[in-house]
Amino acid sequence: MIKVDGKTIQKDIKRKLCARCAQREETMRLDLFYIGSNDTIETYIALKKRFGENIGVQVVGHTFSADTKEEKIRDSLQTVANSKAVDGMVLQLPVPETLADDLRNEIPASEDVDVLSDDRRSAFSAGESAILPPVVAAIAEICRRHEIMLENKSVAVVGRGRLVGGPAVTWLQNQGIEPAVYEKGDDLTGLVSADVIISGAGDPHVITPDINNEQAILFDAGTSQSDGGLCGDVHPESYQKARLITPVPGGIGPITVAKLFENLVVLASKS
Repeated sequence: MIKVDGKTIQKDIKRKLCARCAQREETMRLDLFYIGSNDTIETYIALKKRFGENIGVQVVGHTFSADTKEEKIRDSLQTVANSKAVDGMVLQLPVPETLADDLRNEIPASEDVDVLSDDRRSAFSAGESAILPPVVAAIAEICRRHEIMLENKSVAVVGRGRLVGGPAVTWLQNQGIEPAVYEKGDDLTGLVSADVIISGAGDPHVITPDINNEQAILFDAGTSQSDGGLCGDVHPESYQKARLITPVPGGIGPITVAKLFENLVVLASKS
C-alpha cells in the first residue's frame, strides 16, 4: 500500500514556484474572500496564507460575517477585480445559502485561480483552460508521480460538489472516461467494483473496508471535523486494502494548496 505524502510533494512544487516568483519583477497578489465561520475552512485559509508568504506572494484576506449583506460583498469583489494590483482571487466555498450563487462570477476568468466562475469553468469543460481546478490538478499530479493510468479502469466519484466531485467528473469525461457518480447519501455498495475512487463527499469515514475494492486507488479529497480533528471520507481501516491512498490530513490537501498558487503563477504570466 502506498500512502501519498502530500507534504513532500507540496515542498517540491513550492521550490519550483519560489524560483518562478523570484524571476518576476513585481510581487504577485492573491485576494481571499471568506464569508462565515468554520474551523476547517479557517485552517485551510491559514495554510494558503502561509504558503503564499513562503513563496513570495502577497495574500490579502477579506473576511465577512455570515449576515453581511450581499451588496457589500459583491461591491468588495468588484472593487478588487478592477484593481490592477491583483493577480488572482478566491471566493472560499461554501458561502451561506442566503447569498446568490452567482457571487463567484464577480471574479474575472483571468483571475479565477479556483476555476469556479462560469467563464473559467466553461473553458475547463471544453478542454480549453490553461489551468485545472486545484483538487483535480492535485489528483493529476499524484497520477503522474505514481504512474497511474486511468484508462480502462472502473472509476467512481463520490459527491458532485463544486470543488471536488463536479470538476473530477468533467476532467475524467474530457479523457474519455465515464465515471460512476454517487451523490452524498446514496447506497455506496457499488464502489466494491471500482478500481479508482475519487471522494469529496465531506462525510466522515463513509467509505468503509467492506465497500472498497481490494487494491483500489483511493483519492480521498473529503474533509470534515470529527471528534475535534480533521478526517476524510475513507475509513482508516480501508488503508491496508488499498493499492494507494491519500490520507486526510496530509494527502491531497497540501498539494491542492500548491496547485492553487501554481494556477496563480500561470494566469499572472498570461496577463
